[in-house]
Amino acid sequence: LQYDPDGTLDEQFGESGGYTLLPFEDATNSLAFSLAIDDEDRILLAGVTFGDDGDSDMVVVRFTSKGLPDTGFGDGGIRVIDGLLQDQATAVEVDADGRIIIAGKSTYIGAAKNADVDSWFSVVRLLDNGDADDDFGQVDGRALHTPLIKVPSTDADDGAYAMTIQRDGKIVVVGEHFNGNNDDLVVMRLVP
Repeated sequence: LQYDPDGTLDEQFGESGGYTLLPFEDATNSLAFSLAIDDEDRILLAGVTFGDDGDSDMVVVRFTSKGLPDTGFGDGGIRVIDGLLQDQATAVEVDADGRIIIAGKSTYIGAAKNADVDSWFSVVRLLDNGDADDDFGQVDGRALHTPLIKVPSTDADDGAYAMTIQRDGKIVVVGEHFNGNNDDLVVMRLVP
């Protein structure tokens, strides 16, 4: 949705008189948690998409400044980032070089029910076209970090919830880390 300065719906925006609905194939639900606008006024949304199989993946959607899916990004404007078993993006930013940074959490759930749950801060960097930036992170443009020594638990819940980029390009991420009894606030900085 885009509104005019007086608070009325901008009916020139999007495909449907002020908005665009973007269905996801093979998804039961899709949610956006963060929004960024790049130097070309393109709109980026980051969040999660849930499949029928119970898997969830990070998702980034890019729209043109007119609210239409940007077909030069990902697959028709959508980039699904399949990671571990449960992944979600909670923050998105664009760096000075136009690369897209996504932060969130990636969780691996052991094969047995009630098995240990391991959850990490997950930061992904994409190129302008939505491809993974292989110069970032450990694999496929993804950096997985646990801030402290991991405490295996069925309650583990490490993950990033907000992010910003410093003027020198360093990525600052904030989130939570389960210490074995409760959650602690974590601020982490990554070198680009």
